[in-house]
Amino acid sequence: MSEITFQDTPLYAWLRANAWYLLAGMAIVGGIVTYRNLSADWASAAQEESWNAYRNLAMPGPEAPDLSTRLGQARADSRIHPWVVMEATRQAAQEGDAEALALLRPELQSLSSQDAIRVATPGGRMGMAAFLLQQLDQSGASALPKEFVSPEPTGRKVEIVLSLGAEQTYTIIAGLYEEQCPVGTAALLQWIEAGRFNDQSARILGTTGLTMTLAKIETAEGAEEPPAIMVERPHGLFHQEGMIGMLQLPGQFGAQDPSAVQLLLMDLFQLDGQATVLAKVVEGLAPLKAALAAADPSTTVKVVSARAL
Repeated sequence: MSEITFQDTPLYAWLRANAWYLLAGMAIVGGIVTYRNLSADWASAAQEESWNAYRNLAMPGPEAPDLSTRLGQARADSRIHPWVVMEATRQAAQEGDAEALALLRPELQSLSSQDAIRVATPGGRMGMAAFLLQQLDQSGASALPKEFVSPEPTGRKVEIVLSLGAEQTYTIIAGLYEEQCPVGTAALLQWIEAGRFNDQSARILGTTGLTMTLAKIETAEGAEEPPAIMVERPHGLFHQEGMIGMLQLPGQFGAQDPSAVQLLLMDLFQLDGQATVLAKVVEGLAPLKAALAAADPSTTVKVVSARAL
């Protein structure tokens, strides 16, 4: 009786008959694993590419193409198209550019059917595109807001105590935009809980803002530094006076510094879409702002303490 080998078994015959199906299945599984590993990197790269395009299309330089061309380019990216239209409308209203507003009207009409971007208005919350169209229809360009108003924060509140010089202390209370910016606000609360604000220096940036530096995190030798926090761009939040937000890392569009935050002392709408707005000061801004304006340039400013309420 001859010895039976593996080649003589039904399993071997089945494997031979289905070899191509098995190879295809292995290829599909391998492709899925590879896609999952790379998809996060692809998404991050796509986001950075989109917002680099936003910066070029919404805030063009002197050699930029005309508005019609820029709007056509923006339509190709649904992530940035609404924001390019809104910024172009704001600029056209400021300049009283009737020709630009005529180009923007059909864009606003198209966006108003979606109304994903919602803002606070005197009549309540409504879609930004619909609101702008309403103002144009009622009163023309002169009625368009020169700036947009962010909603009031609904998240938890934090208390920050600052000192100017040896004796003057000022307390501000800020409400967090936890619903709109969950990643950034969670990081802020972690920094506060870890005491990274306490007894740290702050730097006055002229009349524009106050940068609050966080205490460094002690890491073991060879350990990686804390990763940058990617920007969140929620609908309807703008860089207005009294906002507390993150700072963009130089040369890394979309990446934010995990070691500092900034309190705005004036409107800086050019930062919209480039850094995350975390909170809005709801108490104590006016006396602090007056004290900073009157302070001697050599005055030492510190964050005495910070806590969640």
